Amino acid sequence: EASVQQGIVLRLLHALSWPSYDTQIVCPEYSLEGRRVDYALCHPPGKPIAFVEVKQIGQSEGAERQLFEYAFHVGVPLAILTDGQEWNFFLPGEQGDYGERRVYKLDIVERDISE
Repeated sequence: EASVQQGIVLRLLHALSWPSYDTQIVCPEYSLEGRRVDYALCHPPGKPIAFVEVKQIGQSEGAERQLFEYAFHVGVPLAILTDGQEWNFFLPGEQGDYGERRVYKLDIVERDISE
């Protein structure tokens, strides 16, 4: 999990202009009543607008529940679950099951570079 975080997630956040060195904006191990989410993306600093939960490659199945609990509890509008290769974007405040609340799924290995 740490290798996915450091080798893929932080690099991608940096490429998307998130200042991964600023822990008030890209907050690692964001604490929620004794539980932690891997990253809280904050704007303004200290106010989460998205949670990112990182799992080992191929090990993200079933992690939606944990991520949704975190996001719903804090009222974060966007939840992202990734194993580094597959990225799932959810709107946790919407109605329906996890699949219905997933608004986008991206596999960065299968994706054409021109897309």
